[in-house]
Amino acid sequence: MNEDALLDARVRRGLQALPMPDEQLTAAALEEVTRGRPAPRRPAPRRPWHLALAAAVVVALLVLGPQLLRALLTDEEPEPAPSPGGELRGTWTRTLDGAGDPAWDGPWTIGFADGGVLTLSPPRALVAGTDGAAYATSGAQVRVDAFVNGACNELPPGTYAWSRSADGLRLTAVDDACAPRVELLAGTWTEQSP
Repeated sequence: MNEDALLDARVRRGLQALPMPDEQLTAAALEEVTRGRPAPRRPAPRRPWHLALAAAVVVALLVLGPQLLRALLTDEEPEPAPSPGGELRGTWTRTLDGAGDPAWDGPWTIGFADGGVLTLSPPRALVAGTDGAAYATSGAQVRVDAFVNGACNELPPGTYAWSRSADGLRLTAVDDACAPRVELLAGTWTEQSP
């Protein structure tokens, strides 16, 4: 036999002579070996998105809950927000000068009536009359659909900021793709006496 084979035989005999360890001794030996070493770190589990959403809803309910509950339990109607600078309803005049279409030059009258009815009276030189129009207010803004069947054909209604003062009614274009309507409406209108 060569030396390697003799060594192998000797190791096998020595291992066979050792008693088989039981599980408790193995666990104790493993604990002793690992004692003093830091435990391996596991990455923190990722929280599912729905838990974060649920947490946000709970926080929102805690913050807004009392106000919502009060609103649901009272029979009172909430007071509408005050109109900026007074009422929009009324009849107003304005003279347009230097318009893109000379027929539009001259005195115009605009009326904001109950029920969202908008009336426009053009200068006498304007052969084509104005079509039916409507308006709707939302706080300090008014949406106007004048000329949707004419000069503003195929364009959406325009939105204007409005304010009323001693000088009259001031309309400022917020969002309107119809240039003739902006040219007419944007500016200061003088109130007509009843």
